[in-house]
Amino acid sequence: MTNPVSVQLYSLRGLGSLDNILDAVVTAGYKAVELTQNHVEDAEVTKAKLEARGLIASGAHIGLAALRQKQPWVLEGSKLLGLHHVFMPAHSVEERVGNASDWASRGRELGLLARWMRSQGVRLGYHNHDWEFRPLADGSLPITHIFENAGDSLFLELDIAWAVRAGASPSTWLKRYSDRLLAVHVKDVVPEGQKADEGGWADVGSGIIDWERFKDEALKAGAQWLVVEHDNSKDPAASIKASLGYLKTLESA
Repeated sequence: MTNPVSVQLYSLRGLGSLDNILDAVVTAGYKAVELTQNHVEDAEVTKAKLEARGLIASGAHIGLAALRQKQPWVLEGSKLLGLHHVFMPAHSVEERVGNASDWASRGRELGLLARWMRSQGVRLGYHNHDWEFRPLADGSLPITHIFENAGDSLFLELDIAWAVRAGASPSTWLKRYSDRLLAVHVKDVVPEGQKADEGGWADVGSGIIDWERFKDEALKAGAQWLVVEHDNSKDPAASIKASLGYLKTLESA
C-alpha cells in the first residue's frame, strides 16, 4: 500500500506470544505495527523479532503510570525501537471523571510530560476514547480542556470510532487539531445491539463509518499513520487481514 498503514497489536492479544502475533501481522500483509507497553518493556527482544520479519514500529501506547514514574525507561525503549512518538492510551477509571478544572489539570500534566519528552527527541500524543467527547455538567468537553491546557507539545492520535460512539463529528476534530495530529485509529462500529459478542466493533469497511471519507480527511489533516484496530474480534488474525484488504480497495477506487 502507498498509504502509511499500521496495526495496533492490542487487536491480536488473544493470539498469545509475540511470535504468534507478529506472524499473523506478516500473513495479513502489514509492514508496520503499533506496539503496546509490554513490547516496549522488552525492547531488545521486540526489536529483534520485528527485524526478523521485516517489520517496523510506527509508534507505541505507554500507560500514564509509566510516563509519570519511568520516564528514562520510556525514552530508552523508544529510542531503541526507533519510535519517534508514543501515545498515552487512556486515563485510569478514577481519572475519567470530574469537572472542567480536573480535565484542565490533566491537560497540564500531559503537557509537562510532552515537553520533556519532546526535548529528548520523542513526541507524546494522546489517544482518545468516548468519554473525552461527552459533555461535562457545564457543557464543555474534556478533549478541549486537555489540549487547551497542554501547550503545543502534546499531539493527538484520534480514535475515530470512539469519537463516533460519543456522537462527535470526526471531521470537526480532524480539522481542529490538524496541527497536532500524528495518527488515527482505523476501526469500525455497527448499529447498537449488533455484534454484542465483539463489543459492537467490526472489521474496517463492514460497519457504519464512512472510511473512504475519513481516510482521506485524516491524511489531508496530517496523519502520519492509519492504525488498524479491532478491540474485541473473535478471529483477530482474519479481522486485521479483512481490514487491510478493505483499505487497499480505497486506494484503487
